[in-house]
Amino acid sequence: MSGTPYRPSTIAYWPFNGNLYDLNNIYSGTYSVPSSSPSYTTDSFDQAIVFDGSHYVNVDTHFLNLSYRSWTIEGLMKQSIYLNGVLDGTTGGTGTSSGPYKGTTGSVMIGRIYSGSYFKGDMDHLQVISGAKTTCQILSDAILTAYYSFDASVLNLDLSNNYINGISSSISVVSGRINEAYFFQGTTSYFQSTAFTAYSTGHSFSISLWVKPSSVLGGTLIHLSTGSDGTGTACFDLLGFSSTGQLIANLYDTYSCCYTYYSTSIGGPIMSTSIWTHIVLTYSSSNGMALYTNGTLHVVNDAFTSFPSNGIVFTSRPYMIVGNPSTTGSVPS
Repeated sequence: MSGTPYRPSTIAYWPFNGNLYDLNNIYSGTYSVPSSSPSYTTDSFDQAIVFDGSHYVNVDTHFLNLSYRSWTIEGLMKQSIYLNGVLDGTTGGTGTSSGPYKGTTGSVMIGRIYSGSYFKGDMDHLQVISGAKTTCQILSDAILTAYYSFDASVLNLDLSNNYINGISSSISVVSGRINEAYFFQGTTSYFQSTAFTAYSTGHSFSISLWVKPSSVLGGTLIHLSTGSDGTGTACFDLLGFSSTGQLIANLYDTYSCCYTYYSTSIGGPIMSTSIWTHIVLTYSSSNGMALYTNGTLHVVNDAFTSFPSNGIVFTSRPYMIVGNPSTTGSVPS
């Protein structure tokens, strides 16, 4: 799979975060009952619209011309549908081909078909893209939570389809392993976002990054906290260095009364300075944590359940701070 997510021109994008706005401010929707509003539910990213089986969203598309154009849902010569990034069905092998879409005007109904059948359930992140995506690009859309390249042209922008942009402080842009990189130059340097969405009980995740440390004698790579300043009712280093230079991974796993919490830790190799190293941390409830550097598995622990359901500290996406355990500069990174 390509290391750079596909970023074509987005014709329309409805994130359904409490409203029916198109982020391009062109194709915003209207509810089928103008005097009321749809319901929304909170998901691991932001919000999603709830369709009740009797109402829908209408989008006036008199300027949305898809005539004779490739687009993601339908290619020029065959129709394919993907479920969670995996091909589920296509007309390509049946001998049935589909010609180009020829409509130039009209409306799009979201949550209803023309004959009157309605959708009942939740819907989120609806996009129309000007291009037929490849299989790898579709899989990336389905499983990639966030991608920060730290390149000069995009800086703190999330290049995934979730647009969880971050903020940074006291950062320099330097030559990197791939294009550019962020240089964390002091106790006030950090990058922060809320892109860690695996805070629900037992949710699997993988996180990867390239690092070229100037020092490995202690320090934070990735810190999670309930407070925006790096503290709060719970906080811990997801990835960091020990005082002897060992790569350490931690994951919150136990909660007891009075905001007492515990984490499971694993130790990787002793890290080197001034060279680029690729780090990957993975977790699943059935396999536990695994720590890789440069594609080599160094350590894996027993299965355990992260972020226990009886805990009350992580009830929403935690703040993820890169390069520092704090946004106040009170603790060296």
